[in-house]
Amino acid sequence: MTYKSAPFGLTVVELLVTISVISIIAVAGAPGIRNTIRQHRLTDQITAFVSALQLAQSEAIGRAKPVVVCASGNAESATAACGGGNIHWSDGWIVFVDPDNDGILDAGETIVRVSGPLTTGLQLNGSSGLGNAVTFDATGSLSIGGLLVLCDSSDFHYSRAVMLGSNGRIRLAPMDGNGIPVDDGGSEITTCTP
Repeated sequence: MTYKSAPFGLTVVELLVTISVISIIAVAGAPGIRNTIRQHRLTDQITAFVSALQLAQSEAIGRAKPVVVCASGNAESATAACGGGNIHWSDGWIVFVDPDNDGILDAGETIVRVSGPLTTGLQLNGSSGLGNAVTFDATGSLSIGGLLVLCDSSDFHYSRAVMLGSNGRIRLAPMDGNGIPVDDGGSEITTCTP
């Protein structure tokens, strides 16, 4: 005895209902996916910057010489230089050994690491005391502490912050329950101008 199976397939109505349900789920989930991607971009970029700061501090202690991390608009070129009129941390940075402690990348000074510009749409700015350079002395300390804030320029509520103590302590600012970094006083950091 053989059984004949019924034909298998979807009717046009079933297909349209399925497509409608998938579309609704995709539209509802899009903002969450976008926010997750934004958070990962921020985390990746701030991790790279903190890594450069930690490397500079380690090199300063190991070499017993000042090491600078400075903003650079041409970090990846053969003529890499620090700062300049409209150069900001977002343009990239250089880590270099600065034995004459002048904060300027001179010919013959050792470049330890370079990093090109941040991902489009991200801004990294330092507090007024830091400006566009951080110098670790031979003991790994800083002459002045400060705050560096990384923000998504399309929505400043998405940010990360690095706090630098004059003793050389490098740490990420803690996040509050809303996922926004807070300063030592517990105030949210929601702007790229620390």
